[in-house]
Amino acid sequence: NRGVIISPTGSGKTVLAGGVISMLPADSSAVFVVHTKSLFRQTVEEFMKWFGHVSVIGDNEFSIGRINVVMAQTARSLLTKEGRQTLDGEAFIDLLLNKTDAIIIDECHHITEENGQYSSMLKFCAAQVRLGLTATPAKGKAGLVCEGYIGPVIGEFSMEEGIEKGILAKPHIKLIPVPTNPSIESLWQFKDSFKENEYGKMEQVDGIYTAGIIKNKNRNRLIAKEIAAQNKAGISVLVMITDVTRGQAEQIKEMAAEIYDTNVEI
Repeated sequence: NRGVIISPTGSGKTVLAGGVISMLPADSSAVFVVHTKSLFRQTVEEFMKWFGHVSVIGDNEFSIGRINVVMAQTARSLLTKEGRQTLDGEAFIDLLLNKTDAIIIDECHHITEENGQYSSMLKFCAAQVRLGLTATPAKGKAGLVCEGYIGPVIGEFSMEEGIEKGILAKPHIKLIPVPTNPSIESLWQFKDSFKENEYGKMEQVDGIYTAGIIKNKNRNRLIAKEIAAQNKAGISVLVMITDVTRGQAEQIKEMAAEIYDTNVEI
């Protein structure tokens, strides 16, 4: 009835939670807690496909039913001293104390403090079934706190098992050496700075990151070359950069088009 299940990212922890809920008696109530807005919406959509109706608590919505998807931040807000005095707060406490048979915490490694975001919710919750899902279990004191609220590790699905079963993709890592950039040898600051020029105006002085990464033409050309090579092999490509507003994305796009005849969208 209690414990943590370790399973890698992408292995289907939301599906696993749905499977657990589907095994509960028909008249029982479950609460599934997620910690980000995007995951909250994704979970609601998935659960709607499987269960038909799902109650949601979070992102300016509040409803209570048999299957409840809850955003952790909203739960914490409802359980503050001020939140408990609202109608939604009272209803949420009643759900946890009197109506919840099972509570499942996604990314339960966030349970790290005795008085943290999840603790008040778990202290109020009388559910006999408590499960935590995570890819990265907490260690040390944080791990003990998580075990105290949820239970010990009761199951583990490894990355290797996921790859063998075809659930997870086998990663292929390719390291591409970048030629030395002489323009950064004389730089000492990582971030950009400003100095006054001979006309009394402030002008930007590129830091190591800007010169060595954002404006590094040799490096950006290597990225464009790799995009073209993968694209030619029929593989779609996602390039992740820090900021698309500083010119690096445009430079990669232009190089890919002009040198390698490959279209890139920003």
